[in-house]
Amino acid sequence: MRFYEKREGRRVIRRIVISPMLHPAAKEAAERLGVETYFVPEDLEIKGSSGESA
Repeated sequence: MRFYEKREGRRVIRRIVISPMLHPAAKEAAERLGVETYFVPEDLEIKGSSGESA
């Protein structure tokens, strides 16, 4: 996250993983770290910069 912010000069608002196969332990770890998990991109809700749905 810090690498992305430094390289792109933008603040990270959401942490997201999209994967058709996600091990249950990886899903648990993602939840602990505040990372949203999705199985297909179509499930992802895009939010505007204000945090509201776009």
